[in-house]
Amino acid sequence: MVGLRVSRRWGPARIAYRLKMTVSTVHKILRRYACPPLAWTDPATGVRIKWARKKANSYVHDAPGDLVHVDIKKLGRIPDGGGHKVLGRAEGKRNRRRGVGYWYIHNAVDDCTRLSYSELLEDERKETAAGFWQRANAYFDAAGITVKRVLTDNGACYRSKLFAEALGEDIAHSPTGSTPTITTAVTPRSAASHQPTLCPTCVDRTTRTPATGMAIGQERRRSLRRRERRVSAFA
Repeated sequence: MVGLRVSRRWGPARIAYRLKMTVSTVHKILRRYACPPLAWTDPATGVRIKWARKKANSYVHDAPGDLVHVDIKKLGRIPDGGGHKVLGRAEGKRNRRRGVGYWYIHNAVDDCTRLSYSELLEDERKETAAGFWQRANAYFDAAGITVKRVLTDNGACYRSKLFAEALGEDIAHSPTGSTPTITTAVTPRSAASHQPTLCPTCVDRTTRTPATGMAIGQERRRSLRRRERRVSAFA
């Protein structure tokens, strides 16, 4: 098993298929013998190039009000009488055509104490976001928390001048001093969530990853089952 891993750089799925074992068993044995993940090795030589997993970049601010997270959650409204789970798919489609709409949950959470303030509002326009922040700031102030910094995403309502005015001069902005600190939106490019098309017949062995090995193993098992069905049909 370890020999197949080192010499051919196969993943647990393909090794399990070759040795007629379960994938979980192969994975446990490879972990027991300290075999690194394929993503940690050089695709051409198999030499280990990574030695530890990336540490989580987590933090908690020490004092209340040092950082307040502000965001919006968009949720579909449930019509009167229930949705399609209760009324059936046909009625659910009719409700969809009628346009029941959405609720927008505006949230503000203090990073230190986790004290939160939320409102169920009609939209996510700049006027709505600015009004929400004024009420949220008053709520935190009543709780004895003086907000010093706000963290938002790059939504249009948060980049507006109206929201910046609602923050006021006492709320810390980004290092440039012109806009609040803004997080980068998660996209397939930034999140690296895009995956190449896996073709078991044309993937180069030197560039295989664990995901590719899993796909190859699944394709081989499906091919074996099709072959067994054809043989049993002629028997």
